[in-house]
Order: sequence, then structure tokens, then C-alpha cells
Amino acid sequence: MLSSEVQVVDVTVLDPGGQGPFLASQAAIDGLVRAPAVELAAVAPMNAVAPGIVPTDKLREDFQRQAAQHGESLSEFEARTRLRIPTGVFQDPSAIAAAVAFLLSPAAVHITGQVLAVDRGMNS
Repeated sequence: MLSSEVQVVDVTVLDPGGQGPFLASQAAIDGLVRAPAVELAAVAPMNAVAPGIVPTDKLREDFQRQAAQHGESLSEFEARTRLRIPTGVFQDPSAIAAAVAFLLSPAAVHITGQVLAVDRGMNS
């Protein structure tokens, strides 16, 4: 028999890392690339590059704000963030540029509807 009671589930128990919304957004991006890739396949390839954490001035400002909120130094916060990256290293912008250049090159003419992760294994 079905109960008419509403059951509240603490999602932090199911997903303690908070990855649920992130993974859902990744699936949405995959769909946003694949759907038009199929529709436009005869016209041009459609792909995307998903970068990892790229050290920029804006990111450093954000890290400083988050570190202060957690009562940490910037270096402590950065070290904790690096633990989420399998290689332990922030992304090199030139690697992202190389991936984009490849997808725009004749070598990638048969590739369409793909999201190329250039993220040092973060989203594997």
C-alpha cells in the first residue's frame, strides 16, 4: 500500500561530495552539444571542450573569498582544492587551446557531438 506521507531525504547523505548538481549540469552540456551535432551533422561538426580548473586572476579572487569564509589561508584552500584533481595540478590554459585547435583542424573532421574533457582527470 502506498503511503501519502512525504519523505524528506537529506541529499548530503546520498551525495556527501555535493556532486549531484555538478553531474546533472555535465549531462545537460552533453545534451546541448549532441542534439545540435545530430541536426547540423551535414553542415559542420559540433563539439565542446570541458576544461579543468584554470588559474586566473578571477579564480584567485574567488579562492581568497572562499578561504576567508572557511578560515583558511589561500595556500591551504588551494591545496585542498588540488586534492580534488587526480593529478593534483591546476589546468594549463595552453592544453585547452591545443584541444580547441585540434577540434578545429582537419584531423578532427569526423568527430562531432563530443565533449572533450581537458581537465587533468577531474571529471573521470
